[in-house]
Amino acid sequence: MSDKESMIIGFTGTRKGMTEQQKSQVRDLLSVFVVSEAHHGGCKGADSDFHWAVRDVCGEELPVTIYPSNFGASAKMDLSSAELEENTSLKGEKDPWERNKDIIDPCDVIFATPAQPFEEPRGGTWHAVRYSRKTGKKIIVIWPDGSVRHEG
Repeated sequence: MSDKESMIIGFTGTRKGMTEQQKSQVRDLLSVFVVSEAHHGGCKGADSDFHWAVRDVCGEELPVTIYPSNFGASAKMDLSSAELEENTSLKGEKDPWERNKDIIDPCDVIFATPAQPFEEPRGGTWHAVRYSRKTGKKIIVIWPDGSVRHEG
């Protein structure tokens, strides 16, 4: 039994998918934290990468909640296999900005994997990071080169 506090992890990332360095850092971080739940947006790319990293590192028994957006079917990860998982909850579709709030609000820590090595004024990943800052969440930004920045 660990004496570390368990954490609810939220995730935001690019539809382009994570770089290999980001994938490696996310897996390393998941193995360091005592994760009690994971939340993500169910998009293609980084959300899908995160989902399967959680399953590989934390196991099938970990509760995962997916909050898909109503942005369009082409942006969604293939949820058919995730829907069959016993400990996966699929929420109703929402506007991407509202859905980001739903992902972040219940979480203790937010992992963010942006596509660029700098902050942008637009885009879903950075919207989620700015909302996380506003609500006082701990944020871990994993840059494309695998370097990590902790906030909060």
